Amino acid sequence: MARRFGTQPAHALVRANGMTISGLALLLGLNPQHLKAALGGVIRPSHEVRVALTEFFDLPITELFTPEAIELPHRLQKTGCEVTAR
Repeated sequence: MARRFGTQPAHALVRANGMTISGLALLLGLNPQHLKAALGGVIRPSHEVRVALTEFFDLPITELFTPEAIELPHRLQKTGCEVTAR
């Protein structure tokens, strides 16, 4: 699978805390496939993932994901949509 955004910093935090991505997903009530893909940089993290990880690690979103992974897609920027992140 192509890694559009590269492995995300949150992936290293999960490993450094002795957790697996699947285990963390279960603990936080997240979809394990989505979390794995988001931390692997294959897809952008959902709002649920952003909120859950910022609360769990008590870190800002900018320390968990690269700017490319959390920026709005071009099509949403044109419509003026906003996505909030903690």
